[in-house]
Amino acid sequence: MSKLMDKDTIGLFDFLKSISETKEDLAEYQYFEKDYPPFMINRFLAAAQDTLFFSNIMSQLSHLPKKLQYAFYLSGIDKKKRYFQYSSGKKDTSKELKAVLKYYNCSQTDGLEFLEILTSDQVKDIMKIFEKRITKTTKTTKPVKPKKTKNVKKAKGV
Repeated sequence: MSKLMDKDTIGLFDFLKSISETKEDLAEYQYFEKDYPPFMINRFLAAAQDTLFFSNIMSQLSHLPKKLQYAFYLSGIDKKKRYFQYSSGKKDTSKELKAVLKYYNCSQTDGLEFLEILTSDQVKDIMKIFEKRITKTTKTTKPVKPKKTKNVKKAKGV
């Protein structure tokens, strides 16, 4: 019995290491069904070029039981030390995203999809439209000064 099997919980990177590096079968681990994250395993394996094919197949067969998915990866992927990089998908597109959201009047997820579809020139055009609107509104509007009130004496003894 291995050291990993003695732990109370096995994490995502323990599963990835067993699939790609150690080839240790963790399917008999008592909390396997609870701890094995098939979506995240698939996502990490899709990032490596030599495991992308396996990840693609498993994404089509995601309805299979967790143990079967794990066994597929364990037996199919060659033993090799891999460094898995996770891309969170967050980009520094806050200004672009805000402009697209305003332009299309849509949700943030739809806006992110629009950003993927639109070319950089189209996004720049949308940004220009909103920059013009912002500069027009800031030039024409003047800050409102509070009105001066006359000193009014308050009535006493009421």
